Amino acid sequence: MKTVLASLILTLAAYAQACCADDLQVSLFSSQTILSEYSEHTVQPTWLFGHSGSPQLMGFTQVSNTFLQNSRQAHTVQYMGFGLHQQVTPFFYTQLLMSEKSGGASEVKIGLDF
Repeated sequence: MKTVLASLILTLAAYAQACCADDLQVSLFSSQTILSEYSEHTVQPTWLFGHSGSPQLMGFTQVSNTFLQNSRQAHTVQYMGFGLHQQVTPFFYTQLLMSEKSGGASEVKIGLDF
């Protein structure tokens, strides 16, 4: 609950800043997967600082809730991270991300995506 509340406060603060600034973008990504064995719901607020088209600083937090049907247990994982994002064309972007899982494991990701 603390994680969800902290994410909500950060999202609202970033949204308030975005209303007053031209160089901040806030996006909220959400996905849900439901299968016979488990279901997963993921929410990821993302902040981009800088002008679109040039490299932008990126900050994000991601909360994933997984519910296993056979054991009736829920599992929550939180990622926090930052990096660089560049929108090359309207359909193509590159990212360099550094993130940390709630248990302390760190990751570095380099991505090209459409």
